[in-house]
Amino acid sequence: MQTRACPIDMASKHVFVSYAREDKVFADDLNHWLRDSRVEGWRDTSNIRGGERYQEKIDSALRSAAAVIVIMTPHAASSQFVTYEWAFALGAGVPVIPVVRQLTELHPKLEALQFIDFTERKSWVSLRKALPIPKPRVGPTIKAEFEIKDQKPEPATKGFVVNVSIPKPPRNTKRVTYEIYDETLKLLKLSSVSAKTNFNAAFTTDGDVLVRAKITTAAAKPVTVDVPLFEALHRTHGRSKTKSVLTALQHIKEN
Repeated sequence: MQTRACPIDMASKHVFVSYAREDKVFADDLNHWLRDSRVEGWRDTSNIRGGERYQEKIDSALRSAAAVIVIMTPHAASSQFVTYEWAFALGAGVPVIPVVRQLTELHPKLEALQFIDFTERKSWVSLRKALPIPKPRVGPTIKAEFEIKDQKPEPATKGFVVNVSIPKPPRNTKRVTYEIYDETLKLLKLSSVSAKTNFNAAFTTDGDVLVRAKITTAAAKPVTVDVPLFEALHRTHGRSKTKSVLTALQHIKEN
């Protein structure tokens, strides 16, 4: 597989989501994720009003997009509309990111691109890295650390026990809801109201996942931050001299 040659410029642009109608549920989940990532997702069902020229709107949205995410399934592979959209984008020089939701044979032009396999645990982490979403220069961050017992990361049935927290939560924070994104697409949500523990919560994982925190304060709109788990764990344990900790860290990185 080859990497995309065309850079992605997210400034004041939207991301076009191309999908087959049979994959609408996943497209809805993806659009919700984009919105929480402060990215405008563009879809025909929500961005074209009655009476507008359908094809003209589609072409204009494709041409002006920062990137086109193509949700690939057997239904999408056989859809002439999906094929038209990604082919138009490639012809217009717009970066195309194939997201393989179900294993299917890709068109040679899509197969030549670096695709994201959503049957793997790192899928959301990979998608987050593919879109150069600007990170706030200041604001809360997510801390992650292994739960340590007898100087070793606490093992669990599915990997390791990991604690997440917000070291410097915004003033008047009332609740932090953590969302754990992995390949199952069954979003795990954890909620904490304990300011004394920096809104700590724990979960188990066997590899790198995307961790998102929605911080509810007295303000009207929650503050949202996210981080790949390995990145957060490395900030905490990267300088550890304990072999078992470094081994666990490497395991998270590779899975």
